[in-house]
Amino acid sequence: MGIFKAFVLGMACLWAGSAAAAERTIHADIYSGKVGDRAIMVEMVTYTNPATGRTEKGGRLYFHLNRMERMFVRKDSRRGISLRVEALMCKQAFSYAQPPLCPIDAYVTLKANGDGVLSGTWRGVLPSEGDRRITLRQIDSRDFADNGELDDDSPLGHALWRAQPVDSYDDPKLDRHVRAGAVAADGPVSYRMMSDDSGLKAPYLAAAPDAAAMAVANTGLRRGLIQMTVSHLECKRAGFRYGKNLADNDWGTPRYDVKVSYASATVFQVTDQGESYCGGPHRSRFYRHRAYDLTTGKRLDLNTLFNLYAVDKAGKVTPSAAYRALAAGFTAASPYALPAAARAECLLPSDGPAYYDAWLDDQGLVFGRHGQDDGTNPVADCFGDYFRVPWADLGPLWRKGARRYFGDTVKAP
Repeated sequence: MGIFKAFVLGMACLWAGSAAAAERTIHADIYSGKVGDRAIMVEMVTYTNPATGRTEKGGRLYFHLNRMERMFVRKDSRRGISLRVEALMCKQAFSYAQPPLCPIDAYVTLKANGDGVLSGTWRGVLPSEGDRRITLRQIDSRDFADNGELDDDSPLGHALWRAQPVDSYDDPKLDRHVRAGAVAADGPVSYRMMSDDSGLKAPYLAAAPDAAAMAVANTGLRRGLIQMTVSHLECKRAGFRYGKNLADNDWGTPRYDVKVSYASATVFQVTDQGESYCGGPHRSRFYRHRAYDLTTGKRLDLNTLFNLYAVDKAGKVTPSAAYRALAAGFTAASPYALPAAARAECLLPSDGPAYYDAWLDDQGLVFGRHGQDDGTNPVADCFGDYFRVPWADLGPLWRKGARRYFGDTVKAP
């Protein structure tokens, strides 16, 4: 099962006992900020308990550095907001508003400064921790129904997991927890492989022709590593709740490999593959390619450079005539065939609705099958590179504007 889906389902089962049987409308305000110099996100929750008619308040906060959530109970008064934060790794059943049954980790006092900003003091229970300043800025707010799967619907979950800009992810201080490998040069660019205590890693660009675009690309690469690590450690923690040892279990991402699979002055492509496990009878397998435009730093859709398919207003994908003409010759006997093409059961019919995905390598455009499965989908057995078409043979697949990225390599008719 996919790591996010499995985590959501698994944690919903663990926490379901705390949800009321009847649906409740919940209001949540999401804040991004700092405790001292540590980046956090905070979910402030308010709802009316249908059993008592009382308005109750609570929430949870998330530290990026140690990747752990902590629950708190909230109390409002004329002097401001106070939070009682539960201890890390407490096994209490999830509840927004019940008094903590776990040890208290910290007391927090906050006051509103206007424009959605809260600031105050984080006071750790242990004297050695001292007091830290806490500042929070509201970044989201919405209402949703408690259907027994609170974390599935929570804005915090969406803010942490969706691949969209989140200020806390862009804070360079988050890089302090990663270790930099040696600089590797690849043509006009160079990069370092960054790793953290989870064992996961990702390349960060060290040099590129456009420094501003490189910074944007590194933000995307940083988010990818953070989100992978969040997934990995949350599933490790789920394994711990099932009685596994956090330091030695196969939950999380037990197999992972990442590499730079293409690099030029204008395009930087990263490929990762491996297995993940977050509960259920099967591991999830993945094989993925991400390309970055080094003229802007943003993610690059290769379909903007190659005439691969069209997408209508309803989102339906139709392979292009140029792709169909090329794919008609994709057989095990093709001069473009790679070793994986010998697996006849994995080849796609050239006249069917399915199509091969495409990615780059130094010799041309590679067509194959990639993605992420839930461990039960047989397509995972077919992940791989099937055909490599040299640059000179791409012909009508080249789109206008591709020369900006590939120069004289473009041989359009």
